[in-house]
Amino acid sequence: MTRRDLAAGAPQPAADDIVDRRVRSLIEHAPYGALEFEAAADGRLVFRGCNPAAERFVARPLLQFVGHAMERIFPGLAGEDLPEGMRRVAVDGGAREWRNYRYDDIHGTGRFDLHVAQVGARRVVLMFRDVTDASEALLTVRASEAKFSQAFHVNPDPMIITRLLDGVILDANRAFESFSGYPRYRLLGQPVLRFGIWCDAGDRNAFLARLRAQGNVRDYAARQKVANGQLRDVMISASLFNVGPDTCLMTVVRDVTLARRLDESLRQSEAKFGAAFRGSVDAMAIARLEDGCIEEVNEVYESMFGITRDEAIGRNGAELGIFADISERDRFLAALRTTGSVRDYPLLLKRRNGEVFEAQSTTYPVSIQGVDSIVSVVRDVSEAHRRERELRESEGRFAAAFRASPDAISITLLPDGQVVDVNDAYCGLLARHRDDLVGHTTLDFGFWDDPPQRASYLQVLERDGRVRDFEARVRRSDGSVRSCVINSAIAEIGGERCVLSVVQDVTEQQRTAEALRTSRQFLELVLDSIPVGVFWKDRDHVYRGANRVFAEDAGVASPDDLEGLTDADLPWRAYANDYMHHDDDVILSGRPKLGYEDLEEVPGRAPKWQLKNKVPLRGADGAILGVLGTTVDITEKRHIEDALRELNATLERRVQERTRDLERSNAELETALGTLARTQKELFQAEKMAALGALVAGVSHELNTPIGNGLMVASTLEPRIAELQRLLATGLTRSALDSFLRDIGEANTILLRNLQRAAELISGFKQVAADRSSSQRRRFPLRETVGEIVITLTPTIRRRGIRIEQDVVADTEMDSYPGALGQVLTNLVTNAVVHAFGDRQEGLVRVTARELGQESVEITVADNGRGIPPEHLHRVFEPFFTTRLGSGGSGLGLSIVHNLVTAVLGGRIEVDSTVGAGTSVILVLPRVAPAAPKADDTAI
Repeated sequence: MTRRDLAAGAPQPAADDIVDRRVRSLIEHAPYGALEFEAAADGRLVFRGCNPAAERFVARPLLQFVGHAMERIFPGLAGEDLPEGMRRVAVDGGAREWRNYRYDDIHGTGRFDLHVAQVGARRVVLMFRDVTDASEALLTVRASEAKFSQAFHVNPDPMIITRLLDGVILDANRAFESFSGYPRYRLLGQPVLRFGIWCDAGDRNAFLARLRAQGNVRDYAARQKVANGQLRDVMISASLFNVGPDTCLMTVVRDVTLARRLDESLRQSEAKFGAAFRGSVDAMAIARLEDGCIEEVNEVYESMFGITRDEAIGRNGAELGIFADISERDRFLAALRTTGSVRDYPLLLKRRNGEVFEAQSTTYPVSIQGVDSIVSVVRDVSEAHRRERELRESEGRFAAAFRASPDAISITLLPDGQVVDVNDAYCGLLARHRDDLVGHTTLDFGFWDDPPQRASYLQVLERDGRVRDFEARVRRSDGSVRSCVINSAIAEIGGERCVLSVVQDVTEQQRTAEALRTSRQFLELVLDSIPVGVFWKDRDHVYRGANRVFAEDAGVASPDDLEGLTDADLPWRAYANDYMHHDDDVILSGRPKLGYEDLEEVPGRAPKWQLKNKVPLRGADGAILGVLGTTVDITEKRHIEDALRELNATLERRVQERTRDLERSNAELETALGTLARTQKELFQAEKMAALGALVAGVSHELNTPIGNGLMVASTLEPRIAELQRLLATGLTRSALDSFLRDIGEANTILLRNLQRAAELISGFKQVAADRSSSQRRRFPLRETVGEIVITLTPTIRRRGIRIEQDVVADTEMDSYPGALGQVLTNLVTNAVVHAFGDRQEGLVRVTARELGQESVEITVADNGRGIPPEHLHRVFEPFFTTRLGSGGSGLGLSIVHNLVTAVLGGRIEVDSTVGAGTSVILVLPRVAPAAPKADDTAI
């Protein structure tokens, strides 16, 4: 079958070695692969040989497997229908085809067109063509198949093989069966004379005599008889050949009675070959071997090179200029002369327009009408090579991205979870070396801290083919446990089911979220502790928050129930439009509306007077987001004012009556009246000074908080009202009344100023809370942000007698995470207050910031407390390390600070402390923070 030949295997039956040598030569030089197998008695298909193209296709030396079963050489065929089909062809004869057959095993994956034909007793040839990327020339395969089918068993001429000694028939093709009318099984093993085929014994003897003399006979005219008794005029051609010790005779019988039909059949065959030649998807050319002059080209050749058939015929490749480098043509011809044929020889060729492209040429010799020629199949592989390069580059980029990804990624096999590959981030997450992970399962290295979580994970993965945001606890090599989120998907990689997983470590995020929740709860506690109604709305007049005092006044159970409502949904809905107009005045003008009073009459309630303040609520960029307001119930105050007005009217009437009485008095009383007037004036001055002294004393008193000041002013009014009532009973003077009214006015001013201060505090609380409840990045002025944080901390630490100061360089702007920065500064100041001063009732915390060039800033939080002992200094950032365990210290504050500074803000943190002199915490932060890291995970 090949020049390496099947004789290298087990001994073959005689019928296998007598296949036409021309067919063998055709198969050996064909560009498709050919494999020969024998159907053994135990049902195995035993490999007997192959042609060179088959070894090139599979990239393995196949001849070393002669005698082995098919499934051992090609494990991908185990269990497929192809082996069974080949066994049937080997036993029953005939041929069979498979188109686009998929083959898949460890040696590779591809699709092939297959053709199987019987070539001897229980022997078959499997011919295959790789059609994975592009189809081979249909002409080459079909022509090869047609020529092979015209070989011994499919040849349209009747052919018979006999032993010369006794005339016993060794084999006959189907054409001979059809010609003679005898089935093949009756012919084999029987002498020719038994069937009376020769009509004239003299003709047979003359034929045999010429054959023995010449060794072959061509077109011997004779008459033979077939099974139905008909006589047929035939032309007999025969030749002798040896099979072992026996001399055999190959006889071809041509029925000249049917010459015309045979000629027509030949013309059809040539037409089919020509159609296949012209319809090939590859460029094909036939040239003389002697000088390379082209005898025929197909249309693809013309299109590929931009050369017409008439221009090509009679000229060689050098004359046509199709070689980009003429020296490459010389090397190609040298390889052709050396090996006799070339397969997929790489060439750089040139089109008529000068374009150079990559090509592969398969060239083999043929004999056409006695002239040595060559057939060249040229395939343009420029696009295929470009795709291969892009694929290699894509694979390289993927591998680089896989290795360099900050996300922890793993690839594991199903179903046992054996690790195929991991990236550096995965190794870092588990604190293990890559060699400790690859080749092992997640159970081997204890990935899961909670084994039931693994069962739940695998259940979802098998059910859905993917897992999204699966929360798990992952154990590191040092025994520590990290909270992670896993995202996984099943994919086929290299023919195996694998799991691609990304594991994201969310331990620090959870700690930060808990700290933010604590901060929010603290802010809500502060707001709910203020004895003033506080609320805020968006630009559409929708309530977005309030404290508990305002919620109770609105008739809802909690501040959360108020969110999303408008004034039209609340008990004071009758005033909704007026309230919205007030809101719009503040939002559109950007100016606060302070100290105005509203009378609110709600069905089922007593009329209520309220003192209201509204200020614009601005975002970090200065844009107005809505309105922030406060309400104070001043109904009692208004009642007092009404009583005072009524009292004043009464006093005026009494003065008028007294004046009339005085006018009727005699002249002596005028002198007494003058004296009384002087006395009244002196009393007025005394009362005025007394009231002024009381006011100065009240103002000079240091107020703890703005709201406390308001409560103090309200409580101060009570004795003044009692004094007024006493004077009403004993005799009220105008000076006393005027003094009282002045006190009321000043008290109102103090209330407004302190409420404005409360609004500023609430605005600061709002900004800080907004920043800390969000991890969004934005640009912000450093001084303003630090100032807002200091404002929120001042009321808390002032109760301890501790002062806080700030010194931040102006015009420093940062592009970072203000929420994280606020959390850091809050934790540092709170930590100083708790740990630095102990039970001391005085101290100083100072926050300073300065620029370090154009890229960084240095922020220092320093105290003058008792300092940190040297043995504790290097452990302050360790989680759960605290010197106040059991006294309110968790040991997480500075650990959270360290993680936020290094992981989120992209900076570094240092501590400098001297026992008895104080502690300084220095932050060095980039003015432009690095990008926030993504979540990832890996599979299991």
